[in-house]
Amino acid sequence: MTEIQIRMFQIMPLGDSGVGKTTLLNRYIDDSYIPGTAITMAQLRITNVEIEPGVKVKLQIWDIGGVKRLSSINHMYISNTDGFLLVFDVTNRESFENIKNEWFPFVPESSPCVLVGHKSENENRCVSREEAEELAKELGVSYVEASSVTGHNVKEAFETLVRREEQPKEEARASCLLM
Repeated sequence: MTEIQIRMFQIMPLGDSGVGKTTLLNRYIDDSYIPGTAITMAQLRITNVEIEPGVKVKLQIWDIGGVKRLSSINHMYISNTDGFLLVFDVTNRESFENIKNEWFPFVPESSPCVLVGHKSENENRCVSREEAEELAKELGVSYVEASSVTGHNVKEAFETLVRREEQPKEEARASCLLM
């Protein structure tokens, strides 16, 4: 009989309000797309994923919304989080610029992180893939373009983060994967 290892991993998407963090989460957990999701207050979602045969990870995903001025409660969530998805909207340049200046500073130095260019199905992009890849390289994180509308690369964004958590802490930020 094969023994199954179960690990727990807490993830938090960070990014401006309206970039699609909640729709990304809904697509990943429920495989559904619901446009026009209401403003999110702190919400915990849980799912299980098998990252390799015999190894399952229980994901606790905190969806805290996109208020730029994070409250002390949100800081508490961040300090107890294992990995982060930094989400921006490829059609909104300000959301991209805010990743480096507003959101990345909240991420603890040893935490694995994935930069997610969301709404990649939209032809009206303001942020090129090359710019996003350059920012990911500068921050020392992985980059994935994803779409909650089509489901493209949503699973990959979350699983890339989980794989980063499985690496030794000093390697989690140093390696870069572009999708």
